[in-house]
Amino acid sequence: MQTVTIMETPGYRLNSHGNGWAYTLFRKVAVIQPAPTSPDDPAETWQSCWFQDDDATRFREELDDMEEAAPERLSDEILGELWGQYACN
Repeated sequence: MQTVTIMETPGYRLNSHGNGWAYTLFRKVAVIQPAPTSPDDPAETWQSCWFQDDDATRFREELDDMEEAAPERLSDEILGELWGQYACN
């Protein structure tokens, strides 16, 4: 199955799987550490939320509707709102 990143912002990334059969919404989160022990220590990580079948269709329709209703909104804001709406945690 082909995976394509269709949106990428400073805080989010949205991948489409199988030409819209499924989506993965990723959110970047900071890692709280006392102090890095080396330059290779991660300062951030990703959380993800998976949508497939009817959920993927509904998710994409909502995303498209939000973009169409307010084209001036930043993609980061829209993806953040969807993250909260779907309680992806």
